[in-house]
Amino acid sequence: MKFVPIQCPCCNANINADIEKKIMYCGHCGTQIYIDDEVKRYEYTYRTINDAEIRQADAEIRQADLKMKEAEFRRDIEMHRLQARKTSLMIKLVIVIIMMAPCIIPFILLFIATILEPFGIHLDMN
Repeated sequence: MKFVPIQCPCCNANINADIEKKIMYCGHCGTQIYIDDEVKRYEYTYRTINDAEIRQADAEIRQADLKMKEAEFRRDIEMHRLQARKTSLMIKLVIVIIMMAPCIIPFILLFIATILEPFGIHLDMN
């Protein structure tokens, strides 16, 4: 093996290249480097990053996050609405029971008196 000191064309890191190999990779940035056997020079493959695609992907991720947050917000609003409705119905039920108590109590006492009468127990309703 014969090593030649080269510099990575992408990150400028110092590398010892084995000139018997055709391809090597930079240990620092991972750039693929092609070694020409005849002239012992190197060429490398550029890693291209399409900034427009990255921005598009970021925008899609942000949009998906916003839709998810909107759905959570709508669900929370619906839960609060249902809880308020339940509370309102419970309050109305308590009010109805309180208002009807004076009307219902005599009927309940009469019913109890009717049940207890065969056993010789009499309730004084005066």
